[in-house]
Amino acid sequence: MGSRFAAGFLTISGLMYLMLLVNVLTALTTLPLLVLLLATDWSKSWLLLAGCSALLAPALFAAFACFRAQAEGSLGVFGTYWKAWWLGLRRAGPLGLSLAGLLVVIGVDVYAATLSDLVRATLGFLVVVAVLALLAWLVAIEALEEDRDVGRWSALKGALWCSVKAPGWSLLTLAALVVLVAMFWAGPVLVLCFATGPGCYLVWASCRRVLSLVRVEVPAGAPHPHLAAQEALT
Repeated sequence: MGSRFAAGFLTISGLMYLMLLVNVLTALTTLPLLVLLLATDWSKSWLLLAGCSALLAPALFAAFACFRAQAEGSLGVFGTYWKAWWLGLRRAGPLGLSLAGLLVVIGVDVYAATLSDLVRATLGFLVVVAVLALLAWLVAIEALEEDRDVGRWSALKGALWCSVKAPGWSLLTLAALVVLVAMFWAGPVLVLCFATGPGCYLVWASCRRVLSLVRVEVPAGAPHPHLAAQEALT
C-alpha cells in the first residue's frame, strides 16, 4: 500500500513539475507573441501577431517532445525542451510560417467581409477551411516530432487526412484550443501560469491518438509508420 502511494505521489509530482516547466519555457520561447497579445490593440497589430505566431511551431514541437519523453519515463524536462526547440526551428519552423500566412489570409478576408456582401457570404466556408488547416497543422507537428524521418509535406498531407478520419479526437483538440483561448481572454495571467501546460498536454495526447488510429504495420526500416496509411492513398 505504501509503495503504491509513493509511486502515485511521484507520478503526480512529476506531472506537476512537467506542466510548470512547460508553462515557463513555452512563455519564454513565445515571448514576442505574448507581449503583443498583452500590450497592444489586436485590431491594429494583427499583422505583427500573425507574423509572431510562427514562434508557436517550435514551441509546440518542444512541448510535445517533453510530453513524449515523460511518457517514456524521462524527467529531464529542461534539457529535452531546449534540445527539441532547437530542432523544431528547422523541422517545424516552416509550418510556423505557414500558420502565419494562414492567419494573414484570414485577417484580410475578415476585413474584406466588412466591405463586401459577397465575401461575407463565404466566411462560413473560410472558417471550416481554417479549422481543418489548424487541426492538420497540430497533428503534423506531432508527426514531425515523433518520427524524425518524415518530411514536412508528407506530414502535413497525412495529418489532414488523419484529422478528417478521426473527427471525435479532432473535435477534442478543437475544444481544448477553444477553452484555452476563452481562458486567455478572461484572464491571461491564469493561462500563462497554470493552463498552458495542461492545455498543450491535452492537445498532444489528442493529436497522438489521431495518428495512432491510422498506424499500420510496415516492414522493418520503412519510414513514416504513422503516415503510411495516407501515403498508400497517393
